[in-house]
Amino acid sequence: MIRRFVQNQNAAIAPLVEDYLVNFLTRRVITFRPDEPEVITVATRINLNGIYSSDVETEPLVLQDEPQTYRLILPKLAAKYIREHPKTLPPANESTIQDIYTTLAPMSLMRQLEP
Repeated sequence: MIRRFVQNQNAAIAPLVEDYLVNFLTRRVITFRPDEPEVITVATRINLNGIYSSDVETEPLVLQDEPQTYRLILPKLAAKYIREHPKTLPPANESTIQDIYTTLAPMSLMRQLEP
């Protein structure tokens, strides 16, 4: 849905949004599997430092010719929850999902870009 909306609004930025959704944003979501890796590496042609910089003017959000690699880190609270609840993971029922959301801070539900 997002892809179609962007394509209809501005076809020029569609590749930027597609790359961001597929290569970065979907990889940030923690699946809460017992074997969830602590660190994953992603590759994207988007300058992620530009997205997360407070000074966007010096860090353009452009598609680069070559993909850049970035490391995404599992937040400590999420890693602790996974270690302490291996028998209930991956979440297969409403109560486990509710427990994850009420136990963890909102920022612990997605991987963080390594500084």
